[in-house]
Amino acid sequence: MTSRQATFGWLKDPWLWGAIFVGLFLRYLPLYFWPEVDCTRDECIYTSLAKTIVEGGGLTTSKKGWLTAPGYPYLLAFCIQTFEDINAVKYLHLGMAAITTWTMHRVATRVFDVRSGRIAAWLYALHPTFIFFVGTLWTETTYTMGLMLAVLSVMWSRDGRPWRALLPGLLIGGCVLFRGAATYLAPIWILALLWPQSWT
Repeated sequence: MTSRQATFGWLKDPWLWGAIFVGLFLRYLPLYFWPEVDCTRDECIYTSLAKTIVEGGGLTTSKKGWLTAPGYPYLLAFCIQTFEDINAVKYLHLGMAAITTWTMHRVATRVFDVRSGRIAAWLYALHPTFIFFVGTLWTETTYTMGLMLAVLSVMWSRDGRPWRALLPGLLIGGCVLFRGAATYLAPIWILALLWPQSWT
């Protein structure tokens, strides 16, 4: 197998495309039946912050005094400004979920083999919790995509020139902007362990 076939072989993998299609279908169903639902917990905080941004107040703390990571409130504000509907972010989540399914496939394929990549893609596509988060105003879908792309970019950067290391740095920075809880930063440090030894 040539390096090009190894890199772009996923384009002809029906198992990957099946996982992406099924995953998108399962994530779209809740949006179809429940396009708008009352906010809960963090959703209410992000919604309030986004509306304050749109009204010109900038990023503020929540009513409880929390200063959340700024990325997601600004993404919600963008949806309000552009689509006049904060729930439009859920359809952006669909695209993010498709990208994450592909990334799961690529990471597992590089670490193990194609069969493992297919299993990883399907596990993510069918995972109930990840399906649930797409239809919410929570940050998990965005954070998961950024983290998985960061893992893949670390692998990619090891295979080439040092400047490629800029991409993992940017993606990790994006993860921090979209997830403020300190416990969610722990997986990011694991990326450093991926650097010294190549899996391919």
